[in-house]
Amino acid sequence: MGFLVIVAVRKFLALFTNPPESEAARIRQLAEILDQLACVYHKLPDGAAYSADAELTGYNDMRKAAVRVFPDFGFYAVVPPEPDPNVKALMGDAIDDLADIALEMKQVEWLWENGDPRDAERHFRFGYQIHWGRHLHDLRSYIHAQQFANKYPEP
Repeated sequence: MGFLVIVAVRKFLALFTNPPESEAARIRQLAEILDQLACVYHKLPDGAAYSADAELTGYNDMRKAAVRVFPDFGFYAVVPPEPDPNVKALMGDAIDDLADIALEMKQVEWLWENGDPRDAERHFRFGYQIHWGRHLHDLRSYIHAQQFANKYPEP
């Protein structure tokens, strides 16, 4: 199962170093990779929580990379999934979402290459549950709206 983790992680990180040429292709590829990351999470066995904190790349560097690849991404409304129908909408930031997910994926890749792949899997799974999974699903909703509101239509 772990091999699926590192393949999806590397595909996601490759968007920042080798993105498709057209913006529409980048959006489609990002949507597909985010879906893969979510699916990989569900294939991993339950395990103990694990968190690594190696400083591999700074947040500002990842944010700049996200802006370079997705220059039209911005803020969007998001409503927390709560049972109260009167909950107030918040502002999400697609660039922040990308940067946060990328920082987590860099940790997973580092653990895979320099530590124990099982720790990489545990970090991936735990991070999804407490941090980057929320970013992924909020961002995925934003991308869906972008794709199917004819801004980046499917070919």
